[in-house]
Amino acid sequence: MINNPGLEKKLWVESFRYSLSRRTYATGEFCDYFKKYFEDIPFQARELIFKELEKTKARDGWVGDDCDKQEWLDLVDWITKTSNSP
Repeated sequence: MINNPGLEKKLWVESFRYSLSRRTYATGEFCDYFKKYFEDIPFQARELIFKELEKTKARDGWVGDDCDKQEWLDLVDWITKTSNSP
């Protein structure tokens, strides 16, 4: 990974925000990479992404566009099962 935690956090969060509510392959790709590199992602980035997913889910009743909804819901479940906290 990048040897700059601030930059790495920024890249993960920006990638997440770009992918959220998009009708694009980027959603599935982001979720796959997030799971693959979960332990290497800065904690602050994981925490922020999880909080934003939960906030969006609570506000809208679901996460992302219809075509991406299941990808995001599966990621929330995966994060919850994988660790006690993001």
